[in-house]
Amino acid sequence: MKRGAAGALLLTISMTLVNVGNLAFNLILGRALGPAAFSDLALIVTLWLGVMMVCSATQLTTARAIAAVAAVGDHAALRATWRHLARRAWKVGLPLGALWVLGAHWLAATFNVASPWPFAIVGAGIPLCLATAVDRGALQGELRFGALSLSFLAEMAVRSAGAVAVAVVMHSVTAATAALLASFVAARAAAWWATRHLRSGVDERSGVRLPGLDLPVIAMATAEVVIAYSDVLLVKASFSRPDAGRYIALALIARAVFAATWFLVQWMVPVVTQRAARGEPHRGVLRGVLALMAAGSGAAVALTVALPGTILTLAFGASYSSVGGLLPVLVISAMLFGLGLAIVAYDIAVGNHRAALLAVGAAATQVLGLLVWHGSLNQVIVVQVVVMTSFAASAWWVSAAHHRSAGTRRHDVRPSVVLQP
Repeated sequence: MKRGAAGALLLTISMTLVNVGNLAFNLILGRALGPAAFSDLALIVTLWLGVMMVCSATQLTTARAIAAVAAVGDHAALRATWRHLARRAWKVGLPLGALWVLGAHWLAATFNVASPWPFAIVGAGIPLCLATAVDRGALQGELRFGALSLSFLAEMAVRSAGAVAVAVVMHSVTAATAALLASFVAARAAAWWATRHLRSGVDERSGVRLPGLDLPVIAMATAEVVIAYSDVLLVKASFSRPDAGRYIALALIARAVFAATWFLVQWMVPVVTQRAARGEPHRGVLRGVLALMAAGSGAAVALTVALPGTILTLAFGASYSSVGGLLPVLVISAMLFGLGLAIVAYDIAVGNHRAALLAVGAAATQVLGLLVWHGSLNQVIVVQVVVMTSFAASAWWVSAAHHRSAGTRRHDVRPSVVLQP
């Protein structure tokens, strides 16, 4: 218990610094470029964050698999599981990155961006992102939150320095994207060093049950990407560049509120997985995480209600303040999104794999709603609030019903599909 509390505190401090750095990156460049040019950079950042969410799913998959093995103390299985997932990350990441690089010219033309280089740089970062996610997931599954925190802090230190350099010297989308790539190189180096113990010893695979595709996590991560970024892509395609830039500024602040509490879920998943594997109680962990997420997000909502225009002006400049009245509602939507997704992640961790369907349903509903109602920025935001309210409420109801029906029965916490290599 003491180790878990210390890990939670350490992750809280480090991820707070990381989120401040992420926000600073966007604020510095938002001020330097202005609404119109910032909308182009924000598109690249949005695509990059989408890649990062796929990597987050890889990290969560690894964390679940490693936590289940670590719970029984099988070190040979631990090494074999990590090596299997690391090889798979490179096998998937390299061809995906190559396809992205080859499609850079098409992406630039489709999204009306002057240079294909930012898209090519994003493609180069895909295999690095996936490999780093496996290493981070292993640290997460072993409850080594100190080493995990250092990886995130290394990433953020390089990214923040890159933002300052771009704002002061280069003023280009390509340079900003290169700064993002450099931050992932730093994260990869830190995570690689922290997992060196998994590279030692014999690659013993006989009798070890290796994890296959974690379909519930993949479904949840896909839904997370769609929910988080479908509004930005639609606004970028449907509104003028200045209006799109202002909306994206709102969305970045709302996403920062989501990210500021999401680290609690990263801590919760391996802890709950290990407890469930041992047959120990774990529902209280979810309640505690939801309470902390609600408190943190609620404080952010109160602040945006009190000072919406001031926050935007201080963050991005006076040219963004005209949409300040929309900020509190979008932050409420982000809060509900985070709470609902946390419940789904908990359910998947304890074996209720059908919970992922709720996230998929919410993503599909949001996309359909946005396609029908997007006549104004107000409509875009109202659609999201309605969908996320329904998502959070239904996730809690389904989770509570599953918990009541399961009783004290031991859950299956292994990945949902097991493939022998």
